[in-house]
Amino acid sequence: KQSLWLLWILPLACLFLIVPLTVRSPGSWGHWWGWPLLATGILALLGSFAVPSLINSIFETSSGTIPATSIAFIIDQIIQSVIEALSDLWIVRIRLLAGLTVIAGLFLVVTGFIVNWML
Repeated sequence: KQSLWLLWILPLACLFLIVPLTVRSPGSWGHWWGWPLLATGILALLGSFAVPSLINSIFETSSGTIPATSIAFIIDQIIQSVIEALSDLWIVRIRLLAGLTVIAGLFLVVTGFIVNWML
């Protein structure tokens, strides 16, 4: 379970492979790294706001179809509470990392433009 937290290193390793193969100047390095980081961060931020409401709407539609007297209703309530607790726990981390990714991407893109302008 602890190793799953390190999965963010995989895309970063791919970016490190891009550097010796395609980057020819510090300005292009900022663009090659900045744009993917910026796009990934923005998509992750958008997803972090969309997914919880999607999960809630799925739960609202599914809970109305199960009779309250059945064991399936109790299991459904347990599953909902577990997923909501995990969602609350992970959503803060996802938004923090996505925000940092947006900031890093923006910094690299702006740095790339400035370096290209100065050279």
